[in-house]
Parts: sequence; structure tokens; C-alpha cells
Amino acid sequence: DMLMPLDYSLLPNAEGVADSMKDEYSVAFTAFVEGFCYVPDELEKLGVPPLEKPEDLFHPALAGKVSIPTLDVAMGPSMPLMLAEANGGGIDNIVPGFQKLQELDVFYYYKSSADLVSKYTSGDVIAAYWQSSRCARLKDSGFPVEFRPVRTPSGKVGIPLIDAYVIPKGVEHVEAAHAYINLALSPEKQIEWAIWGTSNPTHQEAIEYIRANEPELWSTSPYTAEDFDNMYLIDFAKVEANLTEWLDLWNQYLGG
Repeated sequence: DMLMPLDYSLLPNAEGVADSMKDEYSVAFTAFVEGFCYVPDELEKLGVPPLEKPEDLFHPALAGKVSIPTLDVAMGPSMPLMLAEANGGGIDNIVPGFQKLQELDVFYYYKSSADLVSKYTSGDVIAAYWQSSRCARLKDSGFPVEFRPVRTPSGKVGIPLIDAYVIPKGVEHVEAAHAYINLALSPEKQIEWAIWGTSNPTHQEAIEYIRANEPELWSTSPYTAEDFDNMYLIDFAKVEANLTEWLDLWNQYLGG
């Protein structure tokens, strides 16, 4: 009961966003994919294949050289959830995931992407569970990393992270808020944002432009709304309901 319904008559640019990327209260303006960001030369030296599944982080040669997010990072719930599903549990029984995570020799549990970047550039971390846009931005800076979407225990490839605009109830300038969202959804601004943030646009015209005119960028985020629909969709309502318990389990199994 915190959000007001969007008035789509004030959001003509939302017509270019797929129905699966918008609803009564929100409309997506950019999207990412969760997976592995790694330094391929370092993995090759260690004889480690490119990372694909959650279990791949447990390769003995990677001990003390990997990083995963804490639960308060957007990508945080995914790793214990996937490991739970691979070990007899799931979103309603996350304990097997944390039990498995106890075996992972982690150099650093990152609380922000900016912190993780410094661990890559210092050489302390050579592989992490991250997201496509951040890995692409690190690569654009000249650092030699590659990204691969995660393959989940169910066989789905990629976990989508959707950034959406909403309007809280009770705001004073409702029309101005809609005007801002409409501007952000315009193909022109979507293209600018995608190029600056190495992220995936959601407006169909912007997607088509990036695919045709920015092949290097498209190779880092080659996704349409249909692609995201076919990925592994986390039930974040259940995550939110269980998050306090999960935080306690994190502290119990991983030491706070």
C-alpha cells in the first residue's frame, strides 16, 4: 500500500515497453542478468573452465580468490537459493544453500559493486557472482574480464534483475513524476543510458538501435523482453518475507 497506480495516458513512451516489463504500479527502464564475471587468463592458468553453474565457484584452484554478494545486495539471495535447490531445498527451505556455502573459500563478501571492482584490480579476486552491466563496465575500463550468465539448477540460463520506476502514494507533483518517467522511457534516453551504463534498454526501438548500431554493447546485453521471460524468475515476495530468517542463517553459517 505504498505505491500509486501509474497513469499510462501520461506515459506514451511506455507503449514501446513489453507488457511483461510493466504492470499497474511499475514500468521497467533497464535490465541486467546475473552470472559470473571472471578473468579468463587467470582461470586458464589455474586450469579452471569458464564458470557457468553455482558449483563451479567451488573449484579447488579458486579457493580464496572468489567473491559473492551479501544478502543486502540485489544479487545476494540468488547464490544461497540456487545452492539450496541443488541440494534438496529451495526458497521455502534455504538451509541447504547456506550449509553448502560454508564450504566455499571466499576472499570477500562484497557489499557494493564499487568495492568489488577494487578487489578485481588489486588481483585479490579473479571470479565473482555479479551482474552483466557491472562486469561490462569493468571490461570497458580496460580490465580483462568476461561475463557468463548463470545456469540454474532448473536448467534456466540467466537470472534477470529489472530496474523499474514507481511513484509513491501521496506525492505532490504527480504529473511531473509521470513526465520524468516518460522521458526516461524515450528511445533517445534509453539509448544514452544503455551506452553509458552498458545496460539493457527496455523500449523496443532502443533495443533495435543498440542491436544494429552498437554491436559490442549488444554482445554484453543481448536480451529482449522475451529472453528475460525465459530466464529464472525469483519470487522476491517470498525472499522479502523470509529475509530476516535468511540474515540470521547467514550469520549462523557464514559468520556475519
